[in-house]
Amino acid sequence: MNQKEIILIMVIGILFILLLALGFIYFLNYSQRKIIGSQLEVKQKEIEFQQKLLTNTIETQEDERNKFAQELHDAVSSKLNIALMNLDQLQHQFQEGEDKKEVLNGVLTILRDSSETARSISHQLMPPMIKKFGLAYALEDLQSAVNMAGTVHLDLQGLENLDILPEQKILHLFRIVQELVNNTIKYANANKVAIHFEKIKENLYLTYVDDGIGFDLQTIKEGIGFTNIRTRLNVLGGKMEINSKENEGMKAKITIKILEEHV
Repeated sequence: MNQKEIILIMVIGILFILLLALGFIYFLNYSQRKIIGSQLEVKQKEIEFQQKLLTNTIETQEDERNKFAQELHDAVSSKLNIALMNLDQLQHQFQEGEDKKEVLNGVLTILRDSSETARSISHQLMPPMIKKFGLAYALEDLQSAVNMAGTVHLDLQGLENLDILPEQKILHLFRIVQELVNNTIKYANANKVAIHFEKIKENLYLTYVDDGIGFDLQTIKEGIGFTNIRTRLNVLGGKMEINSKENEGMKAKITIKILEEHV
């Protein structure tokens, strides 16, 4: 065997080893990609399952609210109203006995307060304005109730942009606004709240601003209210950004996709 043949054999051997090494590297890379792909697929299925579970939980809660509200309205409010009418007629029949009148007036006052409370709870659980007249009308009703109370002045802008919101997203958005307003009234010591809705392409933007005491984002712990908001935003496929400083109020910007994504 001459020198040229030896060199040729060595070159072939080296090439063979290189091919084996490249093949091994490709196999490792391919296997790793397969493993990562499988892990991502499992993770995605877990996320989809959790999202579906979350959606079903909230839908079940809303169904229970609606049933309870209907029962409260039909069984309690109606009976209280009948009792009020009967007592009112009885009151007119009294010709004497002021002590009895005072007792009767006290009972009437209690029943009127109870009837109003039952009606208020029923409306909070299942806002009738949404089903009858739509989201914009329901928000205007909320605005009237808040402004009538006199603690905070609520200003709504851009309600005309809500007409394009899909029906399955309407109640969630109403609950989010309701929760934000309730948090401001309870904790912010604010005088004014401004809510603005804007539609840009496929997104609906909600900007919420109050002039309350604000809070430090680094130290504040989210309560049940903000947790509920983020839970509903997860169902809507939306997101929320909050900016706030102590004594400078709070600003929240919420983004919600108007149309569902189809794969």
